[in-house]
Formats: sequence, C-alpha cells, structure tokens
Amino acid sequence: MLKKLLLLLFVSLWITTEINAQYTQPKDTSKTYGPFELLTSYYETNFRPFKKRNWYTGTAFSLEDKSMENTSRLFDKVLTGDKLDYDLTFKGGYFLKDYVMVGLDINYSQYKFTGTVFREPDTLQSNSIKRRTKIYPNITTYFPLTRNERL
Repeated sequence: MLKKLLLLLFVSLWITTEINAQYTQPKDTSKTYGPFELLTSYYETNFRPFKKRNWYTGTAFSLEDKSMENTSRLFDKVLTGDKLDYDLTFKGGYFLKDYVMVGLDINYSQYKFTGTVFREPDTLQSNSIKRRTKIYPNITTYFPLTRNERL
C-alpha cells in the first residue's frame, strides 16, 4: 500500500514537472539559451514570489522504515526490532511586506518501534508508539539575491 502511494506521488510530480516545462520554454527557438541565461531571465522578468500580498503554501513528508539488529542506542541495545517513523508538515503564509511573511506550520508525526531490547540486566519486549501534533506560528524574512533587488 505504501509503495503504491509513493509511486503515485512520484508519477504525479513527474507529470506536473513535464507540463510546467512545456509552458516555460522560450518561444524563440532560433536562439540557444544556456542554463545561466534561462535562470537569470526568469528571475529578472516574472519571478516575484516574495512581494507583498502573495500567499505561500508548502508540504513536507519524511518516512523512515528500518529493521534493526544488534544496534546500540543511548540507554539500551536493540537485539531485533522494526522502526517506522513518519512526519507530515503543512506550511502556509502571507507576505505582509516585500520579503516579510507571517505563517502557520502544522506538523503531525508518528514514531513506532516493535522489538526486543536489552536493558541491563533484563531483556524486554518493547512495543511503543509516539504521536505528536504541533501547530506553531512563524515570521520569516527573506533576503533577495538577484542583482536588481539586492539590499
């Protein structure tokens, strides 16, 4: 199930990238543009993501699925075990001024471990699940790096 979900996510990102690449190609095909020319022209003409009244949205996802065997940790040693951790973050914000954004981040994470652990002097069977939800505001300042907008 998880492999199918990751494959679907990868294919949808690839299709989106291909569609966007078709619309961002230069119209004049008689000129050959190098990477530097393409990048600088993009940043100097229509690229204005940090201007006042723009919205920002973002997502981040991390996944760790690991089988452990004879692994030392801080207070114990894992003889055998399986670890499944994931973290999902949604971000959003609004630019109040040029290069100044206020936003809100929502984070959900789960840490799960099942296995046999050695803690002096006993060997224990461990099953643990830790879930966490965080909601936190932020204020972010960006610094322009393009030549025509440097501070």
